[in-house]
Amino acid sequence: MNLSKIGVRYAKAIIELAAEKNKLETIHQDFLNVEAILFDPAVSLFAALTNPILKPSYKLHFMEKIFRGHVDDLTLNFLLLVIKKGREPYFDSIFRNFYKQYNELNRIKKIFITTVTQPDTAVVEKIKKLALHFINHDYKVNVIEQQDPSLIGGFLLEVDDYQFDASIKSKLQKIKSELSNTSYKIKL
Repeated sequence: MNLSKIGVRYAKAIIELAAEKNKLETIHQDFLNVEAILFDPAVSLFAALTNPILKPSYKLHFMEKIFRGHVDDLTLNFLLLVIKKGREPYFDSIFRNFYKQYNELNRIKKIFITTVTQPDTAVVEKIKKLALHFINHDYKVNVIEQQDPSLIGGFLLEVDDYQFDASIKSKLQKIKSELSNTSYKIKL
């Protein structure tokens, strides 16, 4: 079974179970907290879980010690099940697909706005209006602002599979490409 199918199936299973037990919001918050700890480079928990030398019983013990009492029992049992099945290398895919399905279920669209520096709220609102052209209006919009100094200026807008690049960097690259592909003849 390929990586994407594993992530989709496990995410679908926990979403359906959480919805059935009316714990979807709790599980969503637990997943945010667990992911922050699991993939924190300073903690290296994910590296330990994917280490083939460690026995599954140690991995289960680690997870139980870290998360028991801090997350819902449903979340903890799900995490332990993933490890028992030997699917811990797929945690990244499972989390990504969980959020995707959660957002679709709750009709939430993420908009990523990347700028050189922190934009002011008026600029964010204008970009948000631009993004609404790509989104069905009955969705809630979740704006995620990012900074990337390599853009030089302008902004980059990402909505689902759409990308609107209004950065100086991309315009300069386009000019460079056009100039390098143009042959000039010198006239004497």
